[in-house]
Amino acid sequence: MSKAEIHSWITTAQHEDASDDGQDTVDIASATINEEEDWVQFMLIAQRRLLGDGTRGRIEFLKEQLGVVANRGDISQDQSLEILHLLILTAPRYSDSDSRNAVLDCVNSLLRRDISPSAPPPVPSLISHTLIAWVAKESSKPLAPSNHFVLLTWIAAAFTACAKSDLFPTAKTFKVVVNTMAVLVDAVSREGKSGAVRSAFVLIRRTLRNNHALIPTVADTLFETAKTASAPLNYAVLIGVAVDVSLRLRPSKANEQSPGATYVSLVKENALAYYLNHVVLAKSAVPDYISRSFHDLVQNCVTEDDLTNTVIPTAEKAILRSPEVSLHVLSYFFSSLPYPLPPALFTRILTPVLNATKSTNPLARSGSVRVVKSLLAPPTPKAKLPGSPPDTIPTTNSEEIYAQNVEAARDLILAPLQTAKTSSADHRTTLLTISSVLPESKGKTAGVLSSVVPSVAKDGKEDGWPPLGALLKGASSIDIL
Repeated sequence: MSKAEIHSWITTAQHEDASDDGQDTVDIASATINEEEDWVQFMLIAQRRLLGDGTRGRIEFLKEQLGVVANRGDISQDQSLEILHLLILTAPRYSDSDSRNAVLDCVNSLLRRDISPSAPPPVPSLISHTLIAWVAKESSKPLAPSNHFVLLTWIAAAFTACAKSDLFPTAKTFKVVVNTMAVLVDAVSREGKSGAVRSAFVLIRRTLRNNHALIPTVADTLFETAKTASAPLNYAVLIGVAVDVSLRLRPSKANEQSPGATYVSLVKENALAYYLNHVVLAKSAVPDYISRSFHDLVQNCVTEDDLTNTVIPTAEKAILRSPEVSLHVLSYFFSSLPYPLPPALFTRILTPVLNATKSTNPLARSGSVRVVKSLLAPPTPKAKLPGSPPDTIPTTNSEEIYAQNVEAARDLILAPLQTAKTSSADHRTTLLTISSVLPESKGKTAGVLSSVVPSVAKDGKEDGWPPLGALLKGASSIDIL
């Protein structure tokens, strides 16, 4: 849309607006009209169309008028900034995806011209810096759930546009963009609306995949920020997504290594350290969506050496300090691990987990049940992802090790019940609950039942009967077979 076309369009639009709302038209057809006045009139009409028209009218205007103007190279930087400020007003107003996408197309046009201008502008990167600063400021405010997603789409657009510049990774704005993106994707995940969460993950994965060379720098920025952040868990989701994307990157040619393997090797140590320090050792309850964010890291990257040297020692410390928090997190970890723990490590971690069954805190007791269930889940082979590190899965016989672990668990779990060395009715009930998920062993189960039934009856508490019933049902099925 040229300046002459803007002038012609204003004339038509003003007459249409006048017939719609009864307002007097401005006499822009006079010989004294100039380009500055044309622009002012265009922006006034644009604001009225964007903030007042119905959905169909504003989408048409965004695509056929404002979008065309935003994409042209003959408008000044100040005029581009005015368009951006006008588009910002729409962020909390539009609830339909078509309107939001039309606005985002305009934003992308402004960013594209800002990052790659046809001529040096008065202020380099003014549009992108203004947009980034506004989104960063808004992301720190309490907002409606839908607004978090809108802001996420805008900051992802800024990341994609700025990534075309080789200077972006070393620019001050890089840290702002990455941290803002992390805070917003965390906010969307925390709000838990499945459609928004799914769309947010698709968006962020695509953004990182299309700019995958920046993944190590993105991850390092998040690790560094988390060290001094008051809420380090805000960065967990984006760290997890960065690892997920790296693992799934395919090589550009057959028989070549995936670039993701290099990225994973660069970020794995810090990612695992972040997970252990801020998730496993958390002092307050960790939301499930954060625990799930590290599923692929655990499933594809954690080796037996990692377990021996860092994971199990940290887990022991966490269980001792706050079992009501750490056990819930560890249940996700062991559920994600694709192979059984080596017997020595299995017994080492199972001992403090079973000690938590004596706790007076119901969260600690329920957490111990979850962890034992995850530890006793049969191993299932997983397909290797393109970016997975080599030699992660042990070459030992996993079925044989699993069988050894089950027997060790059976002895540790059933011994207190058989010898009547439980400390309370709650302790006894928790052990019974765990026993009910053990693979059945006829002789030992029968012995436990004969020892425990009188105690449960004497307790007079109903909590003990459901797990006892499950244990009895399992024993009966063995007899029938």
